[in-house]
Amino acid sequence: MSCCGNDKTPSAKRAEPPVKVSAFAPRFGRGAILIEYAGPRGLMVRGPCTGKLYRFAGRGARIAVDRRDALRLLVVPNLQRAPAGAG
Repeated sequence: MSCCGNDKTPSAKRAEPPVKVSAFAPRFGRGAILIEYAGPRGLMVRGPCTGKLYRFAGRGARIAVDRRDALRLLVVPNLQRAPAGAG
């Protein structure tokens, strides 16, 4: 008999929640462009289309940026498209 809605089902039979991917895991899909930061310090910039916050830790940091944001971010000083084969 169950009380107060507590489930007494053995844990082996319970469905496990889906595994979450870290926010810092590299994501480079078909809709992304790899951008490299060439400035002296870190930089945070918000994507104008997606509203996503991109954080570049320092010189040489590379981030896969949503294609919708990429063209506008490339006009930011010290941000450039990463060389082919980088990543």
